[in-house]
Amino acid sequence: MGDKFKTEWARAFLRDYPTSAALTALTERRWQRWAREHRLGAERASELWDVIQRPHLSVLPHVVRVNARLVGALVEQLDVTLRTVQAYREAIADFFASMPAAKWALSLPGAESGTTVPTLYAELGDAVGRWQSFRHLQGHAGTVLVTDRSGKLTLVRFRFACNMHLRQAVHWFAFHSLTKSEWAKCVLRPMPQAGS
Repeated sequence: MGDKFKTEWARAFLRDYPTSAALTALTERRWQRWAREHRLGAERASELWDVIQRPHLSVLPHVVRVNARLVGALVEQLDVTLRTVQAYREAIADFFASMPAAKWALSLPGAESGTTVPTLYAELGDAVGRWQSFRHLQGHAGTVLVTDRSGKLTLVRFRFACNMHLRQAVHWFAFHSLTKSEWAKCVLRPMPQAGS
């Protein structure tokens, strides 16, 4: 929720004070009122007031006018984009909640991490028979190393050719699981070094 308010106040600030002249005319009393209306904490409002009070670069008036108009247009586009992204997030969450596997998926150790499990589920898909084996899934997710052998030479390297979105979801799921599951801590603990 904090990030949402921060985004909202930042956009409101750009709308209300698009030029240095607008900032110069701002009094501390009006700034404190504005900060309270946009739910800024006293400490944050004080920090920003110090920044606002710093000297501004001198910019030609016609450059200021053009850029202030551009900022206004970009803020409007950002408003639409953020609303659209939020609508997508809600639709994805609703769709995931309606899936038969959602109940058991949400019982997994890292499921409280927000979008990690829905993202993982979306990347895995619900097509029956898509994955031939767990090794097939591991290879697709890039979580197993690639072994190249030629004669007596064996080279083990990181897998780059994979579904990067699935790899990220799997890694985040494993990371969140470490904080919730003793089993995950045992399975995912670092391997002992040779000679130790």
